[in-house]
Amino acid sequence: MDNNEATPATWRSARRAKGEAEFETEAAIGHDVGLGVGEEHGYAGWYEVTFAQSRNEIYIAISGPTVPPHIVQTVAKDACLTLRMMGDIYDGLPYDEYVLVDNTTATAPAIVWEDNFRSNTNCATQAHERNTAGEEQVLDWQPTESGLAAAQIPSTDKDEIRVAADAVQQLFTEWNGNSRLFHDPRYISDDNTSIGFAPQEGVMYVWATKPEWNQAMRDEWGITAGALACQTVLAESRARKEWVYAQYAVAVLDGDDVQFLNWGSAGSCTT
Repeated sequence: MDNNEATPATWRSARRAKGEAEFETEAAIGHDVGLGVGEEHGYAGWYEVTFAQSRNEIYIAISGPTVPPHIVQTVAKDACLTLRMMGDIYDGLPYDEYVLVDNTTATAPAIVWEDNFRSNTNCATQAHERNTAGEEQVLDWQPTESGLAAAQIPSTDKDEIRVAADAVQQLFTEWNGNSRLFHDPRYISDDNTSIGFAPQEGVMYVWATKPEWNQAMRDEWGITAGALACQTVLAESRARKEWVYAQYAVAVLDGDDVQFLNWGSAGSCTT
């Protein structure tokens, strides 16, 4: 591990705000993060801001229910924008890094995001906006039907189960919107949509059993599901070293036929 990386220990040693600039920064983060993430967004968590001046780091600890990857990215985006604004207001604010801590399990807090809000001028956090440091796009791999078959075997790993459950619920929201037209051919649900993992390939597979979809609908599905899948593997890869899935693939099933529509890696989510 890089000795300069934030850790749960460095977070624990951080202190509460002191002085006008830090108090105002804490208030601004609480306000802006609260607007973007709350019960109306399906996540009822709360946040504590602390400061490690010797390390130039501001910590935002998330407590509450298990935090899904898309919430981590939302908080990261909001926090970066807020901190850039506060850096402009207070020229002497002695910080450049911000760190998100998943404190939803008090006995095992984890660093889930770390970035420099001054150098990240666009506050890019989405997978299609930014690469993961140190990872490169894998250009020469292809999803396989054997990998998809492995992914269809129910997982017993608690992290895989959690990630799949969170991601598929987010996918339902993004694809269905406010629709409750269950019999609409476009509609997806637990009856026809799944996410699973192929350990030997290190691939997260997302698939829908929708033989009625035409090619235009399939292509749209590939883009939507691919963007979410990439964000998911990116966030999990950043959150924990032991996470082995840095690649994703999206498919539509039609009887015995499989059409792979979109695939890529956490290193570069542009395809």
